[in-house]
Amino acid sequence: MSKKQKQEWIRGKYYSNVAKAMIAKGRVDVNALKQINKSLDLVPSSEAFELRAQIEDNLLQFPEAIEDSLETLRRGAKNKVKTMKQLAKVEYCAGEPVRALLYYHRAGQLRTHDPEILSGIFASEAAIENMTKIEHHLAAAEAHTMEDFESDTKPKVSADPNYSPCEEETSEVNGMSPRKSRGNWALSLAPDELRINYQFAKKILEVERERERKLRQARNGPTNEEQKKLSQYIQNMASDLSRKLDTLAITYFKLG
Repeated sequence: MSKKQKQEWIRGKYYSNVAKAMIAKGRVDVNALKQINKSLDLVPSSEAFELRAQIEDNLLQFPEAIEDSLETLRRGAKNKVKTMKQLAKVEYCAGEPVRALLYYHRAGQLRTHDPEILSGIFASEAAIENMTKIEHHLAAAEAHTMEDFESDTKPKVSADPNYSPCEEETSEVNGMSPRKSRGNWALSLAPDELRINYQFAKKILEVERERERKLRQARNGPTNEEQKKLSQYIQNMASDLSRKLDTLAITYFKLG
């Protein structure tokens, strides 16, 4: 084992031990998850993977853990790909599918997403009804320069002395550094899989506009039967889009 490998192994074990100590004290929250992720970056092990699963299960089961996680993640490191995937998950579980979808867009790669959560977001009635928020976000991302985009996602400094933002993501995204990849997304130079993700958002916008058009027609005095047909049409459109997204997301997930 080289000196560098030994140093990484020691650091990985340190992060893993910190997470164990947090769990032992009942702090099964996003901070413990960050420590485990740091450990796995250096020394992947079955023990660490089990700990991460334990933490993630806790985040999804307990409302107070979700709220703590949202607060911690919103305070800093929003421009980290890994952290944003976690933020999207807790936002979705907290009943915020629109915010979850926006964070998935910021993560920058469809293949980094959880297919089950992602398909659930697109199938969500709340997400379809609030697509104007997503349209606004996408338009803003296109208009931003790289500098504006990174300024918009810059972590805030916390007053908590025990709070420490997670380290900068160093892995490459589509052959580029995360910083360059995010900048390219802001400049509409995103990779193919992100463009596909963008097209899904546009597709839902089309569904929403069609729904509004049908509702306007319905206000002119439709029969109950026509209203039922309209409702069924919207549900079928949403279900069809969800199935297509689920299939494509799982495909990219497997490829990734």
